[in-house]
Amino acid sequence: MKKKTTEKEIQDVMAEEKSRGKRKIDREAQMLRRQFEEDFFQLVREGDFKRFKSFLNAHGLQERSERYQKVMELWQASQKQKKR
Repeated sequence: MKKKTTEKEIQDVMAEEKSRGKRKIDREAQMLRRQFEEDFFQLVREGDFKRFKSFLNAHGLQERSERYQKVMELWQASQKQKKR
C-alpha cells in the first residue's frame, strides 16, 4: 500500500530544496552592516555635518565620487525636512 504524502512533508522537502546551494550567512558581516546603519542614521538625526562627513570618509567614500555626492544630497534634503 502506498503512503499518502502530507502537506507538511511537501513543505519540508520544498524548504530543504530551496536552501540547497546557498552560501552560509556571515554573521560578523551582518553585525558590521547593522552597526554601520545605526551609526549612519544616528548621525543624520543629530545633524552634525562635520561628524557625518568624517564618518563617510572613514568608511571609504571619497568626496569627489558620485556616490558621495548622492549621499550628501540626501543629507541636505533630510536636514531641510527636519527644519519644517
